[in-house]
Amino acid sequence: MRVLSFNQKEGTVSLQITNTNDLWVLETLLTKGCEVESKTTRMIKSRDGTERGERIATKLRIKVEKVSYEPFTDSLRATGRVVSDPDEIGVLGSYHTLVIRVGSIVTIIKDTWSKSELDELKRENSLNPLLIISVDYDEVALAKLWDYGVQILGTWFLERPGKQDEKIDEKLETQIIKLATELKNYIENSGLLVFAGPTHLKEKIRNQLFSMLGMRAKDLQWYLLDTSYGGTAGIKEAVEKVLEKSFVQKIRIGYEIRTLERLMNELLSDDGRALIGLSDVKKAIEMGVVKELIVSARMFKDKYEELIPLIVKAESFGAKIVFVSEHHEKGEELIGLGGIAAILRFPIKFYNTS
Repeated sequence: MRVLSFNQKEGTVSLQITNTNDLWVLETLLTKGCEVESKTTRMIKSRDGTERGERIATKLRIKVEKVSYEPFTDSLRATGRVVSDPDEIGVLGSYHTLVIRVGSIVTIIKDTWSKSELDELKRENSLNPLLIISVDYDEVALAKLWDYGVQILGTWFLERPGKQDEKIDEKLETQIIKLATELKNYIENSGLLVFAGPTHLKEKIRNQLFSMLGMRAKDLQWYLLDTSYGGTAGIKEAVEKVLEKSFVQKIRIGYEIRTLERLMNELLSDDGRALIGLSDVKKAIEMGVVKELIVSARMFKDKYEELIPLIVKAESFGAKIVFVSEHHEKGEELIGLGGIAAILRFPIKFYNTS
């Protein structure tokens, strides 16, 4: 995300979408009631109300009512009524959908911008795709690690020859060649490849894949990772181990997972340094004792009007705000805990006096 300008007095931020990770950030921050402006196209109607059958390029500003974003895709749709029609094409007050993609320049207008929202806009995203090939003799799974979640790109089922089969090596080699041929189509633009699994089959697949790539394989960064399982079942363990490595520390999902693990440790210690649920967290914010406020991105979008004053107040007491995606397992766990939690500066306990 490249912030082009920010006018605090007018509440306007202009920015350019630079990669697909930015679209998730934008989905989180385009809350109901804010305004967003971007270049678009619009079908023009004639005076009698019939459509001309052609679209014209224009720039429109809408008041957001709905944001649609399918995770791991390359476009976001924001829908609402047009509040500004600078080219005077006669669509003021009508509904319009802005389609925002990588490269789009947009302006967002809000009454209040919290520091954490602005930090999200300025945060550096990981640019190089990280692919995990999780390997076992029964199944091979390919996953892409995004800033905000894990996407399964494909699975392949291998037919393991019996030990008594005289052509066991030949049959296995044939399947490895076929698998590597399909994997090659996914990895050409990868920044880092991780081969994970419990057996040496991952090395055989790596060797075959690199043989097919030839000289291009020299430009790839790769890593071998031992896991208890391969296939889809091994992806979770592989992700956890990968995120411990220093070369992927910038990936956002790792930061979120480490924050939530720290929260769970505090909750399990039961010493009063962590709270979950909006009611108790709200009390802690009012008291100024919140060190880290952890908010599900889904809850932030759904309850923006209620949460933004609490976030601004927490920031005024020096709290760190962490938005957590729902597109990974730990993020789903946070939603199950009420969607909001806090790690405190010192222990406190609230008692139900009813």
